[in-house]
Amino acid sequence: MGRKTLTGVERADIDRFVAALSTKLSASTVHDRMTLVRSLFQTAVDERRIPRSPVDGAKLPRVGIGAVDEDAIPTREEVDLIARHIGPCYRLSVYLQAGTGLRVSEALAFATRCRRAGVLRVREQVSRTAHRADCPDRFRPLKHRTPGAYRDVPLPAFLEREIDAHLRRWGVTSVGGRDVLFVRRGAAAGAMPTATTYGPDFRRAVRAAGLLGRDRTPRYTPHTLRHFFASTALANEVPLHEVSRWLGTRRSRRRSTFTGTCCPPRGSVGGRPWSRRWARRRPTRPRRRGRPPDRPGCWIVAGSGRPNPSSRRS
Repeated sequence: MGRKTLTGVERADIDRFVAALSTKLSASTVHDRMTLVRSLFQTAVDERRIPRSPVDGAKLPRVGIGAVDEDAIPTREEVDLIARHIGPCYRLSVYLQAGTGLRVSEALAFATRCRRAGVLRVREQVSRTAHRADCPDRFRPLKHRTPGAYRDVPLPAFLEREIDAHLRRWGVTSVGGRDVLFVRRGAAAGAMPTATTYGPDFRRAVRAAGLLGRDRTPRYTPHTLRHFFASTALANEVPLHEVSRWLGTRRSRRRSTFTGTCCPPRGSVGGRPWSRRWARRRPTRPRRRGRPPDRPGCWIVAGSGRPNPSSRRS
């Protein structure tokens, strides 16, 4: 909107602003950005600085339900391939995303204090500009959460072993009073990685693993590991509200994304059976009055005991 003052901004300026955002951001992100803009102009109206808000009636891009394509969800074998081909210092990040459903910025912010007995306590995510030397705060609150809020995710036994192996080889680095497990190597050694700097490493790993689409582009992104976690949990009959709590989602519209194509047939992902490492079945028991039916365990909670979501808040 250039150098225009609040009183000089018109509806056409808002439409051009939305159109510019839509060329670079997803529809849901545009809606999030416009929430701040709408609040700004509404405050000006409340203080009688302007007669009406130019944002009122502005057309925003339509947000679809965003059902996930089955082909966009990696199999367990493909997750292992990506972990094998990514840089050794980032191997653990692949399993944090696939094994606990963390967003990439949350996985990169993983610190020793996040590890609890049988659970992973997620409190922060890496700032988008954390890799820059002039970044004032390299860590920020979780998405859709206020400072200090957190969520607990069951920590599977195999992931505990991956964390131990990472600590033995790479140790920790103190950043902002936190002992973090991921820092950049090479020319940018010591700097915090971000989703932007991590992306090229992940794409190279997918290419090296031979996981390419018809157009020879990488078939998977870091976010697809999060879909793998959700689909695995739902296929093992973990209730949707529990999966949503572990993922830290906010909108029911996004939760319903995983109830369609993101939920493969029970006991398989991409038509392939799970190995014992990634899936564990408990014998079903007769349902008793006054208690919910037991559900089969899955690799997500294997080795960490059966979680009690009601005892944890996010």
